[in-house]
Amino acid sequence: MVHCGYFGEVPRAFCESWTLRPKALAIVNENATMIDGRMKTGPMTLAKLHPELASVQVIDGELEGYSQYPGSDCRNGGLLKVRDGRALMKSFYSHHYCIMTGRRTTEVELMARVMDLAVEAL
Repeated sequence: MVHCGYFGEVPRAFCESWTLRPKALAIVNENATMIDGRMKTGPMTLAKLHPELASVQVIDGELEGYSQYPGSDCRNGGLLKVRDGRALMKSFYSHHYCIMTGRRTTEVELMARVMDLAVEAL
């Protein structure tokens, strides 16, 4: 799993390295900039609220590192490893997820309970 351009919108305080760079995608305004940040590798959790706002998906995994693909728009993609990538691709809510360092499934489940959301844990 990677992100086009750079790793994504990530606050400097969450990163081991953080640099502002020129735009990566041709469809973006010429004056645009993009954050090129790197979070610490290791355990991570992905979470996403379903578009119908009735459930939240939570996925534990590992942020294994970063990769660049010359000749493409992927300038600094995060390499994420999850238990069952095929199951994840079949049930993905959409292409933008929140990524959190560490194992956060319990916290997401508690938040979902307060908000009366179903939890889909992969």
